Amino acid sequence: MRLGRGGRAAALLYVLAPVCGELLSGSTPIRAFLNPLTFLYLSGLYGSGALLVREVARRRALGWRGIVLLGAAYGVLEEGLVVTSWFNPYWPDAASLGAYGRLLEINWVWAVHLTLFHAVVTVTVPIVIAELLFADVADRPWLGARALRIVAVWLGLVSLVGFVGFGFLAFREQGYTNPPVTYLLAIAAAWLLVGEALRAPLARATTLAPPPSLWRLRLFAFGMTLLAFALGWIAPHIVPIALLTVAGLLGVAAFAYRRVARWSAGSGWGGEQRLALASGTLGFLMALAPFIEAGVHPSGKDVSGQTFVGLGALAALALLPRRVSAPRPLAAPA
Repeated sequence: MRLGRGGRAAALLYVLAPVCGELLSGSTPIRAFLNPLTFLYLSGLYGSGALLVREVARRRALGWRGIVLLGAAYGVLEEGLVVTSWFNPYWPDAASLGAYGRLLEINWVWAVHLTLFHAVVTVTVPIVIAELLFADVADRPWLGARALRIVAVWLGLVSLVGFVGFGFLAFREQGYTNPPVTYLLAIAAAWLLVGEALRAPLARATTLAPPPSLWRLRLFAFGMTLLAFALGWIAPHIVPIALLTVAGLLGVAAFAYRRVARWSAGSGWGGEQRLALASGTLGFLMALAPFIEAGVHPSGKDVSGQTFVGLGALAALALLPRRVSAPRPLAAPA
């Protein structure tokens, strides 16, 4: 079966989401990522989630605000309701936090940090890149009704496997018993985020102010990502009050959102500017790659090759503006 433009765009997004969220971040090193079963699971979770977010947003004309909010809801689904890392004190990547930020069986520092991470890196950035590469179909749905149902069912099945594996099996010997009552908090958070995303898009006041330069946008996104990671990983070791760290993470998110919303209301805002923000965000992960590979990993991850991953992503992003700006022949509807 030959895929049309929409189908190829959807396939790209399906792969890009786990590449950005797991491979480039170092959460799943390249050797593990290339394991067929691991890739099947990660693409089913990340790729299906990003596709569903985009389809809902484009079908309901929600705009980028809706995509970010639905991306945050996806972050709640993955970390809170599937792998249950919000609640699990033995979760390898969050073990160093210990009791810091833990209240009502939830580690709030981890929950807020990972929700923001998934909203931006796992969902929004891959959508930006995929839509720029398939600009001729960027404003329309990429999945038909049947394909959309298949993706939704696939996401449900993969989520169920993750929930059983991580919530009930993987950490039992360490004493973890998933706290079902606290799932209600995660469900409520996801419900609120989805409800806010599905509201009628806000009327956006436009201005004649030109957008910042592309390099200023890249540096802004790089700096905001750096600050968020510093608050999530370094602040718990130097800031004694966890509430301040959580407030800092929310403050960074609010500041970045307001600034981008103001810039995007100006004349001349478009794909180049969105790509600059996406590049700056991923640029931080690329810069982090050699430090991940050289660091100590108590969880036992084999992170060899992470520098190569970062360099490969850098090369791809360097070529992307040329590919995006190249003229395309008129394509038949997907």
